[in-house]
Amino acid sequence: KRFSWLCHLFLGLGLSLAPVGAFLAVHGSLEWLPVLYAIAVVSWVAGFDIIYALQDIDFDKSQQLQSIPARFGMKRALWISGILHTLCALAILWAAWLLHRDYGLNDGIYIGSILFIVLLAFQHFVIGRGDLSKVNMAFFTTNGMASIALAAAVILDFYCWIEYPERFIKASRDEKRVVTKSKLTTDLISNVASDNTFEKVPRGVG
Repeated sequence: KRFSWLCHLFLGLGLSLAPVGAFLAVHGSLEWLPVLYAIAVVSWVAGFDIIYALQDIDFDKSQQLQSIPARFGMKRALWISGILHTLCALAILWAAWLLHRDYGLNDGIYIGSILFIVLLAFQHFVIGRGDLSKVNMAFFTTNGMASIALAAAVILDFYCWIEYPERFIKASRDEKRVVTKSKLTTDLISNVASDNTFEKVPRGVG
């Protein structure tokens, strides 16, 4: 806040590294899925942080602190927050489609994503008229419910409704074949190394 009114986006950017880092740690490569969730996290966090900062407009101005509400006012800040949350909703839906297409998730991911988006919209309905007495409900309660709903739906999808795509079944079979070949190669090397029929050739002979 001392340097830029984009502080809300920097907060979201720091948290958005989590899905990208986790995906890279597990897969070792980058795909669209973690990028979409990173975009969703940036826009989600920045959007609700702007709503929370509505309470601090007067204080930020008095202390020469920068924020989107202090710079643009309450009405425009709510518009910016709404745009960010719209971007978040689009990223969440796109990621849900990828999880369905590439990873076999079904109803759960769509149900969780829709619940998440509905709760995002509810935040703006609650605070849209400038009633700052409901900021805590919009900021803490609604976002907590949204994240839990999405996480619970995805977990249930993984354990209850998932249908593994053919490419995963084929990859699993190929992996078993590779493991089998590797084991055969290891056994062959071990047998050759321990084979007593091989005799040392005297130095200088041959």
